[in-house]
Amino acid sequence: MAKLFPLHRAVSAANMSFGIFEPNKYAQLIVGEIILGVCFYLIAFMMLKIMEKMAIKKASLEMF
Repeated sequence: MAKLFPLHRAVSAANMSFGIFEPNKYAQLIVGEIILGVCFYLIAFMMLKIMEKMAIKKASLEMF
């Protein structure tokens, strides 16, 4: 369950700097964190576009 939460990979990569450093595992953790960040960005972008269309349709500056 903890592997699904954001920053788990970043924390694991930071902990790796204090212990045994494995370059392949480190790169995998960082790439996973970047991919997760891009996914969150795309979801937020789509949500804002949907809210913008709804506001234009209602001729309102407020969402609710």
